[in-house]
Amino acid sequence: MSGRRVLPLAAAAVAVLCLTPAIVNARMSFGFYTNLRWVVMLAAGTCAFHLQSNKAAMVALAVLGVLFNPFEPIHLGRDTWRVLDVAAAGVFIWAAWTTCERRP
Repeated sequence: MSGRRVLPLAAAAVAVLCLTPAIVNARMSFGFYTNLRWVVMLAAGTCAFHLQSNKAAMVALAVLGVLFNPFEPIHLGRDTWRVLDVAAAGVFIWAAWTTCERRP
């Protein structure tokens, strides 16, 4: 599979991971959120790199990468993180859609 086919699938998978805490509406383990930070940061960086021609997407993904970084975690309340998780899922769906539109 080429990178242009894998990127939308990966972005959609990360969107599902981000939506999981909001959909389940239960407390997830600390390990889940730590792994989610890693996955979102790496996926945001990869998508931003591949969407360099779309400055708005690149900036939104860079902000997500910084917000979800596991090196210097940003500590916010549970309700705030739920809103940010849903927003992150929206950004990844937008990135997947943008990548699909760019296909020749």
